[in-house]
Amino acid sequence: MKWEWVIPLLLGGIALIAVDFYLPGMVLATLGVLMQIGGLVVFGLDATPAQLAWMAVMVIALDSCIVWTTIRLFPRTRLGRKMILSHTQETYQAQSVPLAALVGKELTTENPLRPTGTVTLEGRRMDVVAESSFIPKGARIRVVGVREGHLVVTAVNTERS
Repeated sequence: MKWEWVIPLLLGGIALIAVDFYLPGMVLATLGVLMQIGGLVVFGLDATPAQLAWMAVMVIALDSCIVWTTIRLFPRTRLGRKMILSHTQETYQAQSVPLAALVGKELTTENPLRPTGTVTLEGRRMDVVAESSFIPKGARIRVVGVREGHLVVTAVNTERS
């Protein structure tokens, strides 16, 4: 029996499956399953069908235990708590003032708009998008519309009447 190949393939496959739970893409899990299949094939070269079936059941049982441990126990460890988001957004409130009500207001930029930036309007920081490509800091601007949740502004001194 070629245990020097079987054991590393099976254990390496299990490790890749466990690690893949926390990395996107399913690439490592796919490689892990292929490694385990390879380990079973190498084991099956010198084994009887009953031994091969027993080894396949053991691999599936071990994989199930690893998956359960990874999903249920790992999030409770120190490393797991650092990796997994645990905060809720129960206190989050959406914007209470409709943005369309702010059209026509004039204000001064606090930072350059290239063409996006933030301004403070009535004590609240708001995302704005300039119609032109650049508006310098300290320029007077007017809210002319709303697009995709951002206020659209234009410089007052360059606007034609």
